[in-house]
Amino acid sequence: KMGVKAIQLTGGGEPTVHPKFEQVVEKCYELGLEVGLVTNGVKLSPKAIDLLTKATWVRISVDASNVDSYVSIRRVPVVHYNRAWDNIKALAQRKKETRSNLTIGVGFVVTKDNYKEVISAAMQARDAGADSFRISAVFQPDDEKYFESFHTDAAALCEAATTLNTGTFQVVNMFGDRVSDLVLKYPDYEFCGYQHFNTYIGADLNVYRCCVLAYNSRGIIGSLKEQTFAHLWAMDAPKAF
Repeated sequence: KMGVKAIQLTGGGEPTVHPKFEQVVEKCYELGLEVGLVTNGVKLSPKAIDLLTKATWVRISVDASNVDSYVSIRRVPVVHYNRAWDNIKALAQRKKETRSNLTIGVGFVVTKDNYKEVISAAMQARDAGADSFRISAVFQPDDEKYFESFHTDAAALCEAATTLNTGTFQVVNMFGDRVSDLVLKYPDYEFCGYQHFNTYIGADLNVYRCCVLAYNSRGIIGSLKEQTFAHLWAMDAPKAF
């Protein structure tokens, strides 16, 4: 009713474990909203895969190119690794069959445990039928110091991964930008207009300025517990901003 054009379903936490995930996606389409999804891909059912061919984009976070790394990083059973890659392939196949305009991305967050796998993971994503491979850097309490022992090697491998770009597959290397953010420790700009057009609704029913300030008192705009989003945006957002 407010004229919002799109919704992104994301975490913290895994969106697809919601018991009504498929109904939520269907409702978004019914309302004419474009849909984006960030998921680990493990719980995508055949019905969900069919539904997601109508989405605008889906990004599956994998962060590993071999099962040992995947299990170690995520602390999950071996079967999750196979399910994630099988579902990426299945989604790509359904996209092809339905001639969908869906953009399929694979996410890779660089850590000291997986940085040597970035090129092989990018190749896996390309061969599985993904449209893009997004490289980022892990955010953790040690900030940039965490990367000191392997930053040079990791940066070189991330840059080398971009040579896999083709007309139908793109490697998006954000590793350097993410580490620079950790070094700077605050935004390198004085004004952020993004928060006026795109906001974050948390699982606690609070509305926040953006995902960076989600679940943070600095980011809170108001609560949806006893009011509609439209009322909050009209009444609380101007005061918060």
